[in-house]
Amino acid sequence: MNKETQRQHLKAKPSLTSSWWANLSFIPNLKSDGPDMLRAESSLETLLVLKLLIDPSVKYVTTACTSKYIVRLGHRYTDDVEYTRASSTLYCTEVKQSSELEKQEIRDKLTIVADELNTEQCCFEVKTEHDICPRDSTANILRFFRHYHSDFDEYELIEVENKTEQLSENNSVPLLLLIDSLRDAGISYPAQKVWFLLAHKRLHVFDESKFINSNTLIWSSSCSK
Repeated sequence: MNKETQRQHLKAKPSLTSSWWANLSFIPNLKSDGPDMLRAESSLETLLVLKLLIDPSVKYVTTACTSKYIVRLGHRYTDDVEYTRASSTLYCTEVKQSSELEKQEIRDKLTIVADELNTEQCCFEVKTEHDICPRDSTANILRFFRHYHSDFDEYELIEVENKTEQLSENNSVPLLLLIDSLRDAGISYPAQKVWFLLAHKRLHVFDESKFINSNTLIWSSSCSK
């Protein structure tokens, strides 16, 4: 391959604007009393929204964010996701791939936005894949969301929690052993109930950034750690 051909190939690749994150999703808003749908414009943004929707401390989530005029930029800016927790603080979140933050012009822009938006009532933040889905946590987030709104009797869920504590040696029990023991005890849908309780943080794993498999150690909220 001659030098001219090499230059042509090098120019071709940067012209692509899509990435493996690009993916438009519509997500039912579990933090709304109505049938609202949240629109996420990338897979990374979708994962953030899913995490916020199953976070019990989050009270409100929207992706229909209001644009704000940024004086030093001379134009309006719209963040990707907004949410609130127990306080009145509005979290305005920009979702970026970490590689995008290597560009000085993007870092400078986001610094300006942060300087103008950060007040006692507003907190501007930038989240990358390292913040939203570190290591192998993507599959865990999706499974948590899928099981979050299952409909189980509270008595049966407490039974699973108690059984988890009974089985625990050193305050934890492998996932597969827990599910098999629940099945042997006559508890219906044991795997689904375990995942429901994991999603609601009533059962726990030591590190949610690692893929949860049959050997992952589980512990209940009532166990001291």
